[in-house]
Amino acid sequence: MKRKEMSNRTRLVTWALGFLVSVATHAQREADVNGTYTMLVEEGMTWADAKRKAIEGAKSEALKNSFGTRMSNVVVIQTMEVDGKSTSNFVERTIEESNADWLGDTKSPDLKVRFDGENLVLVAEVWGTAREIVQAKANIEWKVLNHPNAGTSITTFNYGENIYVRFKSPESGFLAIYLLDTENTACLLPYRQMEQGTYKVEAGKQYVFFDPDLDKYCTNRYRMTTNMGVETNELVLIFSPHPFTKASDIKRGANKVSTLSTVDFFRWQLKCRQQDRDMFIDNKIIKIVNNM
Repeated sequence: MKRKEMSNRTRLVTWALGFLVSVATHAQREADVNGTYTMLVEEGMTWADAKRKAIEGAKSEALKNSFGTRMSNVVVIQTMEVDGKSTSNFVERTIEESNADWLGDTKSPDLKVRFDGENLVLVAEVWGTAREIVQAKANIEWKVLNHPNAGTSITTFNYGENIYVRFKSPESGFLAIYLLDTENTACLLPYRQMEQGTYKVEAGKQYVFFDPDLDKYCTNRYRMTTNMGVETNELVLIFSPHPFTKASDIKRGANKVSTLSTVDFFRWQLKCRQQDRDMFIDNKIIKIVNNM
């Protein structure tokens, strides 16, 4: 009897140790990373675009140096219509992807400018925290539109056009959308009148946000305006299968979106990503052109 009890206990300990080893094997490694990127500022490139491109390049180098990259082949179908006849070409492309996600900055990026002959060169250095990717996240589909029924995602808005976002997720979860402009960060979703800190979405359902006719929670459309000739903004979409609460922001009165500083936004984003390994964050760069 005693031998049997000891045998069961031994098997239990062995199973527990095996489970812990399995968990440790699949744990996502986190690390502080640092990277530098040097780029030639092309003629006609705005200063905002140059800074953004240099910083993204430095982040990519930081992830590559600490976690390496993986190569994947993607087949792109290009369809063209000439004289009423449709033809399709299949193009295979090799994409280099990082083995880690950038969680957030631990120090503000450093930018230096120098000249190489007549060429303007920008050198960016970044510091941050990154987490190894060990499994694929939800395949989120989202597009930025200037009309709720448009089929193609766009990157440039004319002054006065409205912005819409079409979204679909294979799993239920919670969503937030932020717009980073030249001055601060605006919370577009959840809507300012909603009491909950995120927008709950259902698996497999297609949503069109920022249109009162299609979204019962929406009361106002968002109109893209700028005081500059061309303004570059960043639209950030955050999704997780787990509940989370939007960043603490300030309400600016009726019919105006809530805002917070960009520094506070990135601090909140880093904290969320460190606590939620399943959180999906994606961004799209958009421009507003003022022809008035």
